[in-house]
Amino acid sequence: MVGKDGPPRQRLSLVRAFLGFMALGALVFFSVTLFFTNDAVDQLQTDVLDVAIQARGEHVALDIVKHLEGHWVELENLAQVMPFLDKASMRDFLTQEVADARHVDWAAYVGVQGDVLIASHRRLEGENVSETDWFRQALLPGPHIGISAAADGHQLLVMTMPVQATGGVKAGYLTFHFPLDWLGNMVAEVAKNLALGIIVVDMRGDVVLSTVPHKPSHRDLTSVRNAMAGQEVTTIENWEGIGKVYADSVPEFPASALPPLGWRMVAIISFDQFSDQTARLRLSLGKILGLVSLVLFAMSLGFIRIFLVSLHRLVENAHEIADGVDIIPKENHRTAELSMLSSAISRMQGRMLHAEDQLAARNAKD
Repeated sequence: MVGKDGPPRQRLSLVRAFLGFMALGALVFFSVTLFFTNDAVDQLQTDVLDVAIQARGEHVALDIVKHLEGHWVELENLAQVMPFLDKASMRDFLTQEVADARHVDWAAYVGVQGDVLIASHRRLEGENVSETDWFRQALLPGPHIGISAAADGHQLLVMTMPVQATGGVKAGYLTFHFPLDWLGNMVAEVAKNLALGIIVVDMRGDVVLSTVPHKPSHRDLTSVRNAMAGQEVTTIENWEGIGKVYADSVPEFPASALPPLGWRMVAIISFDQFSDQTARLRLSLGKILGLVSLVLFAMSLGFIRIFLVSLHRLVENAHEIADGVDIIPKENHRTAELSMLSSAISRMQGRMLHAEDQLAARNAKD
């Protein structure tokens, strides 16, 4: 086509049109695929985190209960046989609990008025502990496990079991005291192995144990409030000093022989916990898409070479024959359409040559 003010403009060829269409189709396909693939990978990461934190959180809660339950059963058994033991034998039992390095810091039998009657290593025997925090908690109905402050300010884990005299009258309290660091260190080790952060709070929301830097703002987080409200849910939150985490609220600990602890737990896991795995998954998907691109490109080149180039040659033959060039048309029978076009060009050339021969014969007679 010739323009009014310039040289002829080159028309779009079928090969270029095909390549442009394939490139546009590939761009749309890969854009849509990457969008939905990234969304699917993000959802997969969320689902994996959800399952992982729930399973690992339950594991930590069960470990806490098992560690406490063993000592509680010993305390319970000792309280049952205590009315039948003499004072010296009872002191030996209590001292053995401490001497066995089973984490018990102090074991004692205390009267209902707070007088220490028998104690491990005779520690505090004869003294009155009625004003201590743990004894006031022991006066509450039933057996008790809780956190109390020692005289030096350190926190203690205290187990207290009422002791009944032979006539069924309450005779006193049998108690085991543990340094809270013992339980805290155990929880920290388990949490580290499971790549978790753990916060345990009591019914008032006060922190009992924490394996992460605790901030006052953590108390107002949705996961902590859910645990306090007795709701077991998982949430995505931003924790001050930690960052984006996946949090699981554990409103109660597994059933056991322990009395109600009244503790709630929140387990957190870094949102980037499986980032390396998801990055490798995205890289693998990218490689697959790249390989598909190469295959499509090779197939496109093959299609052009086998079909479009052949069609282009036949078109060139037709154009040359129309211009009067005496050539032998190329035969091509790869497809029905190419075969028909090839035959039509050959017939057209034959008729043109026949017409030229007849015209030459007439001119010769004249």
